[in-house]
Amino acid sequence: MFEQIETKPKEPPEVTIYKNGLVRFSQSAIEKYGLRDSQIVWGESESQDTLAMQKKIGGRVLRGEKKDQTSCPLTIAQRYAGKYTLQQEGEIFVLKSIEGK
Repeated sequence: MFEQIETKPKEPPEVTIYKNGLVRFSQSAIEKYGLRDSQIVWGESESQDTLAMQKKIGGRVLRGEKKDQTSCPLTIAQRYAGKYTLQQEGEIFVLKSIEGK
């Protein structure tokens, strides 16, 4: 007999950050939050435990109908590489880890 292990249903990631600075958004997140053709600015809390992004002029561009990726600063990418869901709080989008970090 094998032991039955209960697992939570996995949420598909809305954002995936890679250590090299590449950031990929799901098409559903792009549509849900209106991110197409947006300029994105990245930021983190002072304690470096929360990552957020904001649509703002002068940010990194997520442009085009089929384009689903942009980049973020390398220091942020190396610290926060992983899969996330987005939680909108006003004009700020807070990234919530779905990997249990």
